[in-house]
Amino acid sequence: MALVGVASTLEETLALCRSRCPDLVVAGLGPALSHGLQTIREIKECQPQTLILVLLDMDDEHYREAARQQGATYCVAKTAVARQLASTLEVVRREVSPSTERA
Repeated sequence: MALVGVASTLEETLALCRSRCPDLVVAGLGPALSHGLQTIREIKECQPQTLILVLLDMDDEHYREAARQQGATYCVAKTAVARQLASTLEVVRREVSPSTERA
């Protein structure tokens, strides 16, 4: 995997997605739930093939479900990063490997 950019606003995020067409976007989802959900939704509208890994501030099923409904592919709570992030990224790596054809 290679980092292709970092964005702090929705506009920066969408510009990066349009110019770089990433296989994966890592996005945070915290207390400003509606802003984060809008970001997920707009990424999927802009780049439907892009996988989205959401890092949740709280390990809450409500947040997970809301993120999935907007297009998140994976959700990992920040409190569980140490034990879940590595295995989740391995799944992502296999999903976006060069031998995998994506629409």
